[in-house]
Amino acid sequence: MLYVAFGTQADISAEQIQEIAKGLELSNTCFLWVTRQNVIEHLAGLEDDICAKVPILALPFMAEQHLNARMVTEEIGVGLRIMPRNGFVRGFVEAEEVEKMVRELLEGEKGEMVRKNWEKMQRKL
Repeated sequence: MLYVAFGTQADISAEQIQEIAKGLELSNTCFLWVTRQNVIEHLAGLEDDICAKVPILALPFMAEQHLNARMVTEEIGVGLRIMPRNGFVRGFVEAEEVEKMVRELLEGEKGEMVRKNWEKMQRKL
């Protein structure tokens, strides 16, 4: 299960929303996407495919999201980060990159390490 949320202030283009949605669909994984009302119109047809945690797949857009993503991925190790195609933190993310990172998180070696880190953290908590 994958939880997708961009916070309340991120202003994400319709094109970027559609690419993220396409990548999630291509990954064939269940996800819960928490979003604002004005984004829903760009997700037409996806509603029936959305399934109702952790680990975290970080895709920061603004403000403290970049710091949070770094903490989750690099310092705590309980998530992976999706990087834009241009390598900059504020670039455009293509569907194929979303799909690749979802698969890595749920099936790959890095994802396995993230899941183990989550288990360790849950025991500590």
